Amino acid sequence: NNWTTWGTFTGLNLASNVVGNTSGGNADYGSYRTDSTVGDSQADVATVGGADGGPAIHCASGPNGYMVTTGGGFISVYRIDAGSFTNIGSSVGSYTVSTAVRIRRSGGNVIASVIGVDVVTVADSTYTTGNDGIYCYDNTLRWDNWTNNAGGGGGGNPYYAYAQQ
Repeated sequence: NNWTTWGTFTGLNLASNVVGNTSGGNADYGSYRTDSTVGDSQADVATVGGADGGPAIHCASGPNGYMVTTGGGFISVYRIDAGSFTNIGSSVGSYTVSTAVRIRRSGGNVIASVIGVDVVTVADSTYTTGNDGIYCYDNTLRWDNWTNNAGGGGGGNPYYAYAQQ
C-alpha cells in the first residue's frame, strides 16, 4: 500500500470503497501517496454531509502542505503549517456528490478547480515539494477515485485502490 498518514493527522479510513473520517466525530484525518510528488491531487465527492476536506498537495510531516475545502458557501485553499490552517484564497462555491475537486501547483501558484474549472488561484510558494493526498475533517464527507493526473493509475486515471485502514 502506497498510502501513509499525513504527519500528526489520523490516517483516512476505507469504508464501502470510499475514504474519509469514519470516527463518528469531526477530527483531522489525512493521508498521502508515498509515490506521488507531482503537485496535483484530484478526487470525486462520494457523499456530502458537511464538507470540510478535500484533495491536498505538498503533504509533509508537520503536517505541512495545501488542501482545498468548502464551507459557508466558499471553495477555499488552505496552507497547513505544522497543523495550523491558514485560508490563502477563496471563491464562492460548494461541492455536490460526484463533483471532481482538484488542487495543483503551476509555477508559483496553487490552483483549485471544481469540475475542470479553476475557481481559486493564489500565489504561494511556501511549500513546493511533498506528496499528494487527501484531507478530511468532517465525518460525513467521503472521497472516491483519487488521481494525481500524471499517470497515477495509468494515463491520469484514478488510483482506485486506497487501502489505509
